[in-house]
Amino acid sequence: MKKWCFLLAALLLIPLSACDGIEDESYLRGRVAEVQRDSDGSPSALILDTGDGEREGVFWDEYTRVAVSQAVEEVLAGESFQALIPLGTELTVDLRPDAEGKPLTAQDGTELPDAGTADFLTVEEIQSQESLTLSHGTEAEIWVDFWGDRFYRLSDGTELLREFPQETDFSGYYVERDTSRTELPSALLDGITAYYQERGALYDIQEVVERAYQAYRQSEDPEEFSYFLVGQRVEWTATAPGVYYFRTTVTLPVREQEITEYQFTDAFDKETGEHIPNQDLFTVGQAEAIAAIVAGTQAIGQEAQAMEEYFQWPYLSFEPDELVVCYPAGALPGQEPTSIWGVDYSGLVDVLHPWAVPEAPEQ
Repeated sequence: MKKWCFLLAALLLIPLSACDGIEDESYLRGRVAEVQRDSDGSPSALILDTGDGEREGVFWDEYTRVAVSQAVEEVLAGESFQALIPLGTELTVDLRPDAEGKPLTAQDGTELPDAGTADFLTVEEIQSQESLTLSHGTEAEIWVDFWGDRFYRLSDGTELLREFPQETDFSGYYVERDTSRTELPSALLDGITAYYQERGALYDIQEVVERAYQAYRQSEDPEEFSYFLVGQRVEWTATAPGVYYFRTTVTLPVREQEITEYQFTDAFDKETGEHIPNQDLFTVGQAEAIAAIVAGTQAIGQEAQAMEEYFQWPYLSFEPDELVVCYPAGALPGQEPTSIWGVDYSGLVDVLHPWAVPEAPEQ
């Protein structure tokens, strides 16, 4: 038997920065401040804000290539990036090494004497056309990066929250550590994908951003406000004779620089991909199964009684070496932190289907 508390973790959010004293003149990173176009509407030059009040110019010609991720394409909603190029979009620019710098004049008359030519552009972050309306009518802008992570900001650039949404394309994932899901039955992959796409996020993003906004407003030093963090991820966790188990981890903010997490697994038929509810993994009725699970935690007295009374099937994680029972923060009366118990499968042989018992990990 194992019992411990998952304490709230302090999350230090440290931005990445370039190494001091190193400057790569063949590379630029900045936000689009101005777009210049030829008479046919095609882009001919960009002015980038590169930080600290600095601006750089870059020419765009017919050989300039653009990398746009699937996440960015969803924001563009069928439009080409070249046609839109929204202001504020963050780009990295690889300059063409054999192209000499040339003067470029910004629309305000500023002369940029040594503008290079873009060989390759990568869209690192772009503003979504969607936004959230918070209390007092405040709008939170939504920005999406190359990988699909979302950033909720006020119009002055203050970052309220970062969201790491659950991926819905599982074709590149692996099971049993080295087996690509594309090697599994197509019905299994289709079933997994459809289930998680339909389930969606397990948190209310409007509510979480509102909480972050209220924390910002109440902050003693708003300029030093540390953004909240929320996320959801799915990964393979265990294999049984008849099912694969996938673990969902949900990360929720508590306050600035503090998060809590809870985890649970979902079972999928190995061949058909059908999702199997946790209660259907047991050979007995729900009440008997719950009693056996709680007994396996070795909890006693009022604690065991409360665990049975407030038990929820999503509290279970079928891990390779034990069944983990996780009561999220506040799920039990008088309990603040998340509480976790481990139950040995040997104590569940009379109530759990043999095909649902995870195979022990290889040593």
